[in-house]
Amino acid sequence: MARTHAQAANDRSLQLGAIGAEESALLAQCLKPLVAGLAEPYREAIVRTEYEGLTQAEAARRAGVSVPGMKSRVQRARRQLGDLLGACCRVELDTRKAVRSVEKQGPCPC
Repeated sequence: MARTHAQAANDRSLQLGAIGAEESALLAQCLKPLVAGLAEPYREAIVRTEYEGLTQAEAARRAGVSVPGMKSRVQRARRQLGDLLGACCRVELDTRKAVRSVEKQGPCPC
């Protein structure tokens, strides 16, 4: 799941705000192992909706789950990714909750 800066910028789960190219690349680099470490249903939900660009309804159909079930998986996966990222990087958000800056700190899988 190698991602380019452009792919990271287009990722709907990341509101990049005024983040720079270097910080965006760091964020994309950090997310790759974090996504890979999610439990299967959550990883599948994020990969299908954020990386493959499927709607949650289409992702639900392909996974054989209800639409509310897929929405729940996506929300849980986003929350887990946020927690994991917050544990290894300092992420500053603006007033719209868009990423303003990312700074690696402490032990990090990225």
